[in-house]
Amino acid sequence: MSNQSLVNINTGTEKELISLIHIGPVRAKHIISNRPYKDLYELSSIPGLGKIKIDSIIHEGKAIV
Repeated sequence: MSNQSLVNINTGTEKELISLIHIGPVRAKHIISNRPYKDLYELSSIPGLGKIKIDSIIHEGKAIV
């Protein structure tokens, strides 16, 4: 892994969450309001985040739980 910052979806700020692929301000707010998450696939509760987008978030390697 490169020297990039990891973003914990359970503790990250809106600004940090927005740094993830497929996450903009609206989705970041949804993520924050639906915390906590046990794993990244629980992000499927966020409108517009299905398996394919979650897989690409995981592949990006920046998001952690």
